[in-house]
Amino acid sequence: MKLEYKKQVECKSQTGIVTVTFEDIEQDFLVSGLKINGSLRRFNLNFANYYDGNCFEIKFDENRFKVGEINEINQIINVPITKKTVITIDSVPFGEKLELLFYCKEQNISYELSGGHVPAHSVNRSIQPFFMVFADKPSNYNKVPTVRHATEEEAHLLKIDPASLPMLAHASEIHQTLAHIAQARAMLDKRGLAHGPVQIGAMIEIPAAALTLRLFLKHFDFLSIGTNDLIQYTLAIDRADESVAHLYDPLHPAVLQLVAATIAECRKQGKGVSVCGEMAGDVMLTRLLLGLGLRSFSMHPAQILAVKQEILRSDTTRLAPWAQRVLAAEDPALEIASGGL
Repeated sequence: MKLEYKKQVECKSQTGIVTVTFEDIEQDFLVSGLKINGSLRRFNLNFANYYDGNCFEIKFDENRFKVGEINEINQIINVPITKKTVITIDSVPFGEKLELLFYCKEQNISYELSGGHVPAHSVNRSIQPFFMVFADKPSNYNKVPTVRHATEEEAHLLKIDPASLPMLAHASEIHQTLAHIAQARAMLDKRGLAHGPVQIGAMIEIPAAALTLRLFLKHFDFLSIGTNDLIQYTLAIDRADESVAHLYDPLHPAVLQLVAATIAECRKQGKGVSVCGEMAGDVMLTRLLLGLGLRSFSMHPAQILAVKQEILRSDTTRLAPWAQRVLAAEDPALEIASGGL
């Protein structure tokens, strides 16, 4: 392995959490080894990468990571470091200074997927990472085992998580996606490769999906509301366009009705539901989402402590009727600002 990047950090928080970001890197790179120099011995380490609003994580604890040694990050694939990567290390003594050394192999693996050049890791960590990006290229299925198959031991170490599939709106898309999943599983079975089971969910980020929830809940184990895209598509607003960006409004009644209806229908059918995107990490909206019945939030690691504190201070029995008043209000933002609990 060769040394690719060096980062020095200091724990300045009494909570013992160190957050490492990479906005300063000139270009992305794939890391296969990490060495941490410091005096700490017990800690938990979390890699989080963000792609199109989704978060992909790899977790380590003191039983899997040795301080002062080059640790193999992943024996199956390399882990990308991008400007959107966040590493958090907890249980670090206040004032502790750490040196992080990132190593990569001489050759980094990547593939051309659907016309783009994408790192092999820049897809979901489950055993079916290429269902969507390979949808137009069935011949590429023969590449899947070379990148993502796991023995039982590896699957345990990787903590295989549920897969949430993005940008679905039509019944035909759902059926096609599930067919690709079944094909990938059958292929792994045929080759004697260990896999699954993995819960399969869908992102609700298109109004058409939010308005056909029963179709989605018929086929998926859980739903995840991608609020950033849902707001844009509901209000026909491009946040990158400065001329209309001011109209981007997470508290628009139409947006709140779609979010509330999705949460309510999932709870009614006993299916899991979460909210991701900026709404999940906005402490001004935490009580409202709790009042609507949400119990699973997905956000940037830097926002977790503030949202957690807001949740701990909340009484959900009082929030439920207040949330319904917010939904019925002509100006939900004004109702929230009034704090009329």
